Amino acid sequence: MPPAPVGRAQYLALPLLLAGLACAGDAGSSGFDADSLRTDDTGYALRFERRPERIVSLIPTATEILFAIGAGPRLLARTDYCNYPPEARRLPSVGDGIRPAVEPILAFRPDLVVMFAGPDNAPSIERLRALGVPVFAVYHNSLPDLYRN
Repeated sequence: MPPAPVGRAQYLALPLLLAGLACAGDAGSSGFDADSLRTDDTGYALRFERRPERIVSLIPTATEILFAIGAGPRLLARTDYCNYPPEARRLPSVGDGIRPAVEPILAFRPDLVVMFAGPDNAPSIERLRALGVPVFAVYHNSLPDLYRN
């Protein structure tokens, strides 16, 4: 049976990871469980000693989800296309989410970057990770991808 259509309120594909990262209680609280984190779609295992507080989102759906779960205050920057909810538009943009320039992202000193795992982004993902910035990279080209994530 094919999956049901996904509406705006049902865009909960990433919250399994993002909820744990972004809104699992105050920093240092027992609500944040780093051991429960999973690998992203590039096989990268995310490990944190504390909950990320400085997040840059380069995927519009992830930006929307982060706001929906109450993590909007932890977002520092977005892409030109991350325009919902309206509060997202108040954040500075780092440009495009595909083949993003690394320097504008680094200027925010993020402790997490959420971005698309496509081949065009591989150089940016690799460079950010080489510089010690955790990147959660996902594919979501189809509804099954969204459900899997």
